[in-house]
Amino acid sequence: MKTSFHKTAIVASIAMLGVAASGVASAVDIGATATVQNALTVVKVTDLNMGTIFATTAAAGGYRYLTLAPATSAVTAGAGPVTTGVGTVLSLGGAAAAEATIAVGGTTPVNVVLPTQAAAAALGTATAAQMVTYAGGSPIYLQLADPAVAKFMLMEFTAGGVTGGTNTGTASVPILTPSFGSTSLSFKIGASVATDVLGSGATRTAYQNGNYTATFPVTANY
Repeated sequence: MKTSFHKTAIVASIAMLGVAASGVASAVDIGATATVQNALTVVKVTDLNMGTIFATTAAAGGYRYLTLAPATSAVTAGAGPVTTGVGTVLSLGGAAAAEATIAVGGTTPVNVVLPTQAAAAALGTATAAQMVTYAGGSPIYLQLADPAVAKFMLMEFTAGGVTGGTNTGTASVPILTPSFGSTSLSFKIGASVATDVLGSGATRTAYQNGNYTATFPVTANY
């Protein structure tokens, strides 16, 4: 009988220890992180090439311009209401729209932000005074290194030729909606160049042979 009593006491003691152990609580700190990305990466495929332009002189009171269509790279010529003192401006070929791509996932529309440089009225109807009143800040100039040489005003940027989706916005304010299953959007960018409209006292009126250059920003976001 004594042996049986001791076995029962030992078993009961072990059971009590098990209950006590299960009631002990512990805590651990777990970190939390989030990465904010409020701009998508736009990858340049090709630069904007306005091709070879025949141009001789610019004037304060008027302008001529060339417009490159983004989807086709076709170039059309135009002129303002006054062209006095402005030499002939022609496209001699070689123009090509810029192209860029954006990696996407899903079908959420993507806002593409092009430069907003534009005259105070539409090209062809804008006066010389309206050409120097820019929306979107200061003009973007296509120019040589020499500041005394006449420049071209790079303006009126548009998007087109979209693949991997459709443009549900406008040419100047594009909203690109990816097609189902698309992982990349590709689009082309066109623009216009207008002859230099000079401010009072400015002296740059002659164009020279050479490679006129400029850069402009393009961003994208949801």
